[in-house]
Amino acid sequence: MMSLSPFAALEPRIVQHETAHYYFYFGPRWFSEGGAEYVAIHFNDASQDIPRVENSDCRDLGFNSLHDLEERGHVLDLCLYSMGLHFLVKLREAMGDSAWLSALRALYAKYGFASLHMELEHKLGSEEIYRVFMEHTPTQLRNKVRDVFRRLHGGQFVN
Repeated sequence: MMSLSPFAALEPRIVQHETAHYYFYFGPRWFSEGGAEYVAIHFNDASQDIPRVENSDCRDLGFNSLHDLEERGHVLDLCLYSMGLHFLVKLREAMGDSAWLSALRALYAKYGFASLHMELEHKLGSEEIYRVFMEHTPTQLRNKVRDVFRRLHGGQFVN
């Protein structure tokens, strides 16, 4: 039977991504789209623990950090997805699984769950994401995590 959609091969992947927005739908777009991509890729290929990604296409377009994306306003979704995903992957590698998951749980508990039921007074921003991840990072790994934020996100709050 022939599929009616020209995107039939992508449909399972799209469903996985959109379903992942149940958990990643709050905060800056790079965070919500990168997080949804992370979950979709992770569960699409159970053979790898952490998705492997590159984002050289976005660098070729002049976007060297997530801060660049935020500063320029609306940009190509491709870069929001891939750079957000790349950032989360590198952050997990720097922090370790337990600390990374702990920080994500804390962000979801404060912002994700509440935003399902009410309008939040304070929107989750990049600086708050940085603060929460640093709070959950073991002391001996904080310089490594700060370096990931500096290189891949940027912004004054990282310094």
